[in-house]
Amino acid sequence: MSKSPDTIILEELTERVDDLFYFCSENGIVPEHRNLTSIMEALKKFTILNPKICYYNVNIDKFGYIERISPIETLIDFQHPTPMDVEDGYYILKGNEYVSDPFRKDVLYPDRDAF
Repeated sequence: MSKSPDTIILEELTERVDDLFYFCSENGIVPEHRNLTSIMEALKKFTILNPKICYYNVNIDKFGYIERISPIETLIDFQHPTPMDVEDGYYILKGNEYVSDPFRKDVLYPDRDAF
């Protein structure tokens, strides 16, 4: 006996609810219940960046005053360890990874030890 269309839709929806519950939980926002309503509320808490919108980074001092506003040009995934000297001017991003350029390092810092 084949399943009714309603049964198929319900099974598919249940599977999607489980997937979304897992996604939310793995990313630090655990829905209150394992149902579509709770999951939809949890999804609203995620920050989603639209690639067509220009976002800005706002630097604020310890008193809460704005020090600088600058456009966010690139986002990186912090799952990779960040080198201590990443802001010294000789790293580039390839894909989502930091890559050190030894030639640029030597030009910028000729007195530093070799890698």
